[in-house]
Amino acid sequence: MYICAVEKNTTRITFILAGILVIAFLRLVLLDFANFAPIAAAGIFGIFFLKKKYWGIILALAAIFLSDLVLSYTKGYSLYSARIIDYFGLAIGLGFAWWILRSKQTMIRAIGAASIGSLAFFVISNFGVWMMGNLYPKTLGGLLTCYEMAIPFYRGTLIGDIFFTTLFVGAFQLLTAKVPQLQMEDN
Repeated sequence: MYICAVEKNTTRITFILAGILVIAFLRLVLLDFANFAPIAAAGIFGIFFLKKKYWGIILALAAIFLSDLVLSYTKGYSLYSARIIDYFGLAIGLGFAWWILRSKQTMIRAIGAASIGSLAFFVISNFGVWMMGNLYPKTLGGLLTCYEMAIPFYRGTLIGDIFFTTLFVGAFQLLTAKVPQLQMEDN
């Protein structure tokens, strides 16, 4: 009985970790589409399916950091100090997702979590752009202009988060129905 549980958990963890690597790769491939990325969806996916929900947040942050490192090496992408605010925004958005999914995991809740997480990321990351950057005056008008100018990026974030959350959660739900080794144990 114990050996089967270990094999089942190992299969599941291996599958999910491989998925995170694929997600980091997808972010690199989709870079030309403004903020249309699978990173937050990876976190929601982890929160949805992993027993230890905080691993969803950790894995999403690891995926974005890994892809940022690859981008800095291959495309000269700058890992500037204010980038930490983006990571914080992602973590807070996924914290909301954790809260939404804490009592019941459904596809509707996952999509709601993606939507609220996208909004939290938008608010936090663009506040960071305004606060730490030199693009906008440090006034209420400057802050509002910053948010206004970021709306096209928010659109990509929201669409990407909903699309990839639906894809990952839905595909894994279908897969677990066909492959029992991937199903969660009730203990």
